[in-house]
Amino acid sequence: YENIPESCIKLRYESCKKKMQNEHNEALVEVRRLIEEKKYEEAYTLSNKLVNQECDEAKEILGILLIRGLGVAKNIKKGFEYIYSQALTSSYEAKKALIKLFDEGIIKGLIDEDEVETICRDASRGKDPFFLERVNQGFLDESKEEALKKMIDKGDATALWLLGKELLDLDNEEGTSLIIEASNKGNVEA
Repeated sequence: YENIPESCIKLRYESCKKKMQNEHNEALVEVRRLIEEKKYEEAYTLSNKLVNQECDEAKEILGILLIRGLGVAKNIKKGFEYIYSQALTSSYEAKKALIKLFDEGIIKGLIDEDEVETICRDASRGKDPFFLERVNQGFLDESKEEALKKMIDKGDATALWLLGKELLDLDNEEGTSLIIEASNKGNVEA
């Protein structure tokens, strides 16, 4: 760069940055199409490549694929880290994903309810109906319990354990029987 004017360097940098952003946007459209077509392995490969190219928008998608075990072995912790890093930025989609995963009990223990509430309340300032409704529902309320009960109805032993813990924390003795049932169904934590 010794004999190149700074204005030329900045112009070239901005041009390359714009080209890369366009390529990332096209690839993100492709990832979403692959997910719609349930081609999860291809979606995982492409979204992982985008994250390695420092495409922040792909982190939320990669996180969901990892957490749900779509196209890749399930890795809740690593998937959470991708989504969480995006949720701390201005990504409303990552914030929504984080709150939904928390309400499902999937990332329980990786983030506490107070932090989820803070993220949700902060996002609700943007007047997005999802966040406004979630704030109005409150936290540690029926919505989480309902989500866990739906998972229990599908045979999820982890949801049994989580609901049992929540009920015990509220001094509800019914939690004990749920934890015992979760243990009988193979939940190690229970």
